[in-house]
Amino acid sequence: MTTTGESRPSHLTAVEARLAGRLFGLPEAWWPVAHSDEVRHHPKAFRLGNQDLAVYRDLSGAVRAVEDRCPHRRLPLSMGRLTQDGSIQCPYHGWSFDGATGRCTAIPNLRKDERIPHGIKVAAFSAAENIAELMGYGLRTSKLAPPVGPPTGDEPDEGTTMYDARLIGGLVFVWSGDGAPTATRDESATRPPGASTTRGTVEVRSPYTAVAEAILLNPGAALRLGAVIGAGDEVCAPTVHTEGTVVSVQRERYAYDLPRFSTFDSPSQRVVKSKITSNVTTGFTRVNVAGGPRNPVCEIVIGLTPLGTYRTVLRWRVVLMGPAHRFFSWRAAGLSAARRWSGRAADATETLSDDTSRGNDPGVRALRSARRAANVPFDSNS
Repeated sequence: MTTTGESRPSHLTAVEARLAGRLFGLPEAWWPVAHSDEVRHHPKAFRLGNQDLAVYRDLSGAVRAVEDRCPHRRLPLSMGRLTQDGSIQCPYHGWSFDGATGRCTAIPNLRKDERIPHGIKVAAFSAAENIAELMGYGLRTSKLAPPVGPPTGDEPDEGTTMYDARLIGGLVFVWSGDGAPTATRDESATRPPGASTTRGTVEVRSPYTAVAEAILLNPGAALRLGAVIGAGDEVCAPTVHTEGTVVSVQRERYAYDLPRFSTFDSPSQRVVKSKITSNVTTGFTRVNVAGGPRNPVCEIVIGLTPLGTYRTVLRWRVVLMGPAHRFFSWRAAGLSAARRWSGRAADATETLSDDTSRGNDPGVRALRSARRAANVPFDSNS
């Protein structure tokens, strides 16, 4: 993984460590917070669990994320802008902060002989990402604010609360723990020449654990992408494999969930074989379709971002490859509809989440068992 910024270890006092454990209200893990092309030089507000974040790119293009609250008057830092030295500046009184450490770098109304108080800082997230994913997004254009004063150099490192962010599969991830983050790697497939890519985002009124079960059961129906990964009835029993905190399910489904009224069979006999891999803790999911004469090679990355207890944001990225994908326009594959009418995908996911809680699918049972083994809290009727 190529990095544009250093990943710094966390420096926490005992009190701050306890507070950081409750900062997000989520298990310690990597969580997606945004699509990579959503993050620009101008700060933007995102939310993860119970925490509001201001996420932006610094002057080098590295992703930075800080608590979306200025410690002075509590105004959201996502309403601010970048200064010439790359600090994020509050729009109210111009206080500026280093996105890598959270330290205050400038207070405009201080006299020349005054120093910035040591305790002024925001919770910060150091960043590391795969630069190759960012090509072509035009991220280098920005309007920067004039400098408000050089850093004093006396801001301490001790007591600074920091986390790590990474970019995986076109998604920016944030570490929710209070300790050093676990190692991770970018396993995304390199986009081959001629591949077609699109992404989508929907907000669902369901707990993220229920949404993860629905995605593992039938991602094509949840995201209305049945034409490429299947959304109809299963033609045979799924094959389930659990390894540590990862559950993998191989399924064979009819492409469309449209019954023929004369026989109640599927009107299309095209079968799609897929492998669905889900992380037990976060619900981060990959769907891989090997493809064939009538099916394109497909890879889908699905990230779940909890917003409190009963709301979840789904972000997914679809890559179609192989000779057959040329015959699948985005509209014919349902991908255009998934992006344009995101409400339909949200309704479908909510309905499937409710139905899954009352079902008895082997893959969902394996996911729940793995959660119990890993002590991951979840709400289930099982």
